Amino acid sequence: MSSLRCFGVNNQNLSEARGTVRILPIPYDSTTSYNPGARFAPAAILNASPQLEFFDDELEWDVSKDVRFRVEEDIETDSRGPKYMMKKVYETAKNLLQSDDFVLSLGGEHSVSAPVIQAHKEKYPDLRVVQIDAHADLRNTYQKSKYSHACVMRRVVEMGIPVTQIGIRNCSEEEHDFLKTGPDVKLWKSSAIKSSGLWDQLITHLRGIQEPVYLTIDVDGLDPSVVPATGTPEPGGLLWHETMMLLKEICLGHNVVGADIMELSPMPGLSYADFAVAKLTYKVLSYVFYQKLCLP
Repeated sequence: MSSLRCFGVNNQNLSEARGTVRILPIPYDSTTSYNPGARFAPAAILNASPQLEFFDDELEWDVSKDVRFRVEEDIETDSRGPKYMMKKVYETAKNLLQSDDFVLSLGGEHSVSAPVIQAHKEKYPDLRVVQIDAHADLRNTYQKSKYSHACVMRRVVEMGIPVTQIGIRNCSEEEHDFLKTGPDVKLWKSSAIKSSGLWDQLITHLRGIQEPVYLTIDVDGLDPSVVPATGTPEPGGLLWHETMMLLKEICLGHNVVGADIMELSPMPGLSYADFAVAKLTYKVLSYVFYQKLCLP
């Protein structure tokens, strides 16, 4: 995949680059349980990205002038099944992490975050995960598979990684009972974002998270009015400015060492959803590298 498709710039030969981001497309959606199509998301995000304004007027900075963008080849689906696909994703991510480059994965369904996070955990043993999502994704199995997108955070918890979940508004009885067993999971419902008192508690919690941090975003964490094109949309989600406030707190206040954006399911006639997720992707990169390169 050509770097010309990466936010409309070809800066791999940037002579004075102060960092490199490796964008890893994972067009996979074999366990999607409602609306399929997340396999088309990486291409849709990259195709929409050249329409963005690259200068971030909030930060007064253009990340593409300081950071190289490199789009990796798509990880092709392993037809033998999810177990083999997870191994393939893990091996690809582990190979990319041999460098000091920042890896941003674009899904695809959320299940593929687990092997990417596993690779990061091996490089950063004290890793913490912050998840923006509508769903807890803490089932042990779903539809007879432990590799389902509904199980991704259960797999992450099993790695011994503390998890903070934000925006949750769908939690099964099984997940509710699992949370009672005392896993290292802090769940913040989307309703907390609407309450000033709980919002303050959430911000205090985020500021207390130890580094390093991996950020995983399922776009159904945002309200369907912002991103309607997703496999399992849930009403009552995060609005755009709420999401940006959270990302600023997470990315500007911590050493974010990896990130992914998952579960866009492009729909004909709803190109604004592709654009919104492309802008979300660019804002994550802007915040992450502003913290690394511009803050004292």
